Amino acid sequence: MLSCIILLISLNLFSQNTNRDTSKNANHVTEKLKPSGIDAGSEKDVGIYIHVSTGLYLNSTLGAHPIFNAQLGIANDKNVYCLDYEQRFGPAKHEYRVLDNDTLKQTNIYNGECFSFTYEHTLYDSERQKLVLHSGLGYDWFTIPKGDVIHNSKTIGGLDVNIGIAYSFYFITRHGPSLMLIYHYSNLKNAGGSAINPSSLVCRLTYNFGHDSFKGHP
Repeated sequence: MLSCIILLISLNLFSQNTNRDTSKNANHVTEKLKPSGIDAGSEKDVGIYIHVSTGLYLNSTLGAHPIFNAQLGIANDKNVYCLDYEQRFGPAKHEYRVLDNDTLKQTNIYNGECFSFTYEHTLYDSERQKLVLHSGLGYDWFTIPKGDVIHNSKTIGGLDVNIGIAYSFYFITRHGPSLMLIYHYSNLKNAGGSAINPSSLVCRLTYNFGHDSFKGHP
């Protein structure tokens, strides 16, 4: 009888040890199969985004203007979050009226600027091509300085919304031109003066120098 009890205890201990070993081995195999970057994941892909471009701003009231654009923010393989600044150059195509000391005066002065918060998302990305959705929200303005035309400087501005799409073509790995087309809506408030068309088209052209304009992307 005693021998049977000892045998049963021995078998039970052996079974428990076997289960522990099997569990350890299973965990070990699972850890081996687990991708090395699964915990860090997206953290490793995040980088500083620095982007500059040039192009053209088109508005039926203000005309066509060359632009300079700069973006600074953070990005990963699929998303970009950044601050966006745009400067436009050249006088307005047509003269418009502004109210100065209760008097309507005409001018063609224009020095447009725009500052916005931008989000971009990659829709398609391959070895040779890339398609990106662009969106933004910010403030658009230009200032008429005090001078011969008006006696008091005046700023005309308003909130703006942007939606657009960018297409990149690569000659070799991440080297190639990028064209972005943006519909720009800005409610420029010119109290007492000429109405300014709120709808504009912005064309931006840039070149990717092998790294999609941000640190850390292959």
